[in-house]
Amino acid sequence: TLDLRRVKYSDFDKINEIWERCHKGTYGIPARKFMVTEAVTENGKITGYGLVRFFAEAMLYLDDSLSSYDKASSFKLLMDQAIIDSKTFDLDQINVCVKDEEFAKILKRKYNFADRDPVLVLDLGR
Repeated sequence: TLDLRRVKYSDFDKINEIWERCHKGTYGIPARKFMVTEAVTENGKITGYGLVRFFAEAMLYLDDSLSSYDKASSFKLLMDQAIIDSKTFDLDQINVCVKDEEFAKILKRKYNFADRDPVLVLDLGR
């Protein structure tokens, strides 16, 4: 019978063997940091595994009635804290979906976000 359970440390050799035999050269081996991983087993033997990676997606909501100065000041405080929080949790990057091209230019110029259509990505240097 098939069962689903959390991956244990002792499963990694089998998971690596599946990746080497079936996926090497097609997909990179996923980093195991900050993710939830599940294993499918049949009679105790791992037949597959899946994972969900945690990543930082910055979301910003400001009051439209604020002055431009107050919006910019609030944005800077929130963005700086998003970077600090992401680094605290040892995340590699921050992803941002931006609809306003002028705002995207600010993120690229002030924070060095890279354009990776359809999102902007800030590499946190990990």
